[in-house]
Amino acid sequence: MSERHRPHQQRALRILQLADPEVTVVPEVAVPQASFHIDAILRVGNASTAWGPLRELVDRREVVLEHYRRTPTLRHLFNAVAKHAERGHDWVKREKSPTGRPPLLLLLSGGRPRLLLRFFRELLPWQLDGIYRAARSTGDIVLIDTLHLEPVTGASIFRMTATPRTAATAAANCAQLLADASVPTLAKHQIMEFIMTAAHDEFLSPETKRQIRLFHEGREIGRREGLEEGLAEGREEGREEGREEGREEGARVALMNLAREVAPDHLEELGAVEDLGELQARLIALSSPR
Repeated sequence: MSERHRPHQQRALRILQLADPEVTVVPEVAVPQASFHIDAILRVGNASTAWGPLRELVDRREVVLEHYRRTPTLRHLFNAVAKHAERGHDWVKREKSPTGRPPLLLLLSGGRPRLLLRFFRELLPWQLDGIYRAARSTGDIVLIDTLHLEPVTGASIFRMTATPRTAATAAANCAQLLADASVPTLAKHQIMEFIMTAAHDEFLSPETKRQIRLFHEGREIGRREGLEEGLAEGREEGREEGREEGREEGARVALMNLAREVAPDHLEELGAVEDLGELQARLIALSSPR
């Protein structure tokens, strides 16, 4: 992660990476002939279900990400659109036959930018309360109000990208993440571990941290118990297998001792027979009167 990124940007990028391992993050991409950078370029592969309502939009697509801790201003929007246009221009040059989709501009906003929404009327409410989309031929623009996003399945990842401002919000976001069926279980665990160790999560109350710690302790205890149960089952199966192997070996020894008495000329031949039933049948045939 680039050192240029501020803590809230580092948090958002790391959570998106953990939520979808198919995402490649290229941080702090310079815009030619300009003094500013794009926060990050996300190259999404087969998009994870964790993207929720954005899954189809970002699937196998380049995403220009701009993240704001608070609500972006009109100047922020103009800069973001300019960066997006630059990436779109590069995309057209790279694609000799542009049959795919141009880059998507994703704006993560730490609040509802009312003035911006009134001015930029192409951004219309979309899918969930807190998500706005402008569908353009040059590439979609999506703005997500991460603080007021509707707390439903498919929204938890974006709510987690925002640094919580109160302990209650932190606890609610963690609870929603754990309950969100769209986020893979492994991703949930990794994200929880990340926010537990992230230095910038000063808003997590001791109680919230304790709940998260108990969650992981319970997971580890369950893992150990499962391992112990597996070992116990393995030991029992091993004992049974040992008893069975012992019985078979004892029967083989007894049959070969008998063979030495009734068919001493055929010991090598009988010793090569692996199946006990076949060994017994051959021994009976050799010992029968002719």
